[in-house]
Amino acid sequence: DYGVEVLPLKCDITVADDIRRAVRATLDRFGRVDILVNNAALWRGQSSFIDTPTSTWRKFIDINIMGVVYFTRAVLPSMLENKWGRIINVASVAGVYGNANMAHYSATKGAVIAFTKALAKEVTDKGVLVVGITEYPPMDYLDENNEWTGFDAEYAKLVAEKTVAITIANPWPLIGFIATLIATPICKQRFMDFAEMTPSVTD
Repeated sequence: DYGVEVLPLKCDITVADDIRRAVRATLDRFGRVDILVNNAALWRGQSSFIDTPTSTWRKFIDINIMGVVYFTRAVLPSMLENKWGRIINVASVAGVYGNANMAHYSATKGAVIAFTKALAKEVTDKGVLVVGITEYPPMDYLDENNEWTGFDAEYAKLVAEKTVAITIANPWPLIGFIATLIATPICKQRFMDFAEMTPSVTD
C-alpha cells in the first residue's frame, strides 16, 4: 500500500474517442494531468519492405504514431491551462538509424522523434516540456553486462543540456530514468532549448 489513488482505465489507443473518454475520466477524478508517458507500441514483426503488407503498415502507424498523437492532443489543453506538464515519448534508436527488415517500425519511431521535436518548439515556453527517449547512454554509465548503472542527477543534467533523446534497452532503468527526468530540477530548467540540442549525447 503506497497510499496513492489509482484509476485503472481501459481504452484502445487507435480510437481517439476512447482516449478522450479516458482522459476525461482522469480529469474528473484528479482535476489535472501533469505527466503523460507515451509508451504503448508495436515492435515485433520483422519482414522485408517488399514483404510487408499495407495492413501491417497501417497497424504500426495507428498504434505507434496515432496513439501518441491522440493521447497528447487529449491531455495538452489541460497542461497548457495549468502552465505545467511533462510529455515523454518513448521512441527507438530504429527511428534514428533505421533497422533492416523493420522499415515499418523504423518509420513510425522516426515520426515520433520528429513529432517530439516539433511539439516541444510549440509548447516549451508555455511550461510544457516534451522529450523523447531513444539513444543509448554514454559507456561510462554501462557496466560489464551492458546494463545501465544508475539514473543520477549528473546524467540527467547531461541529457538536459545535450539531447532530446536517449535509449535504454532494459525496461527497469528506463522507468527509473523517466522518474529522474520528471523530478530533476536541472531538467525542468534546461530541457527544451531544442534549437541548440544535438541528436545524441554521444555525438
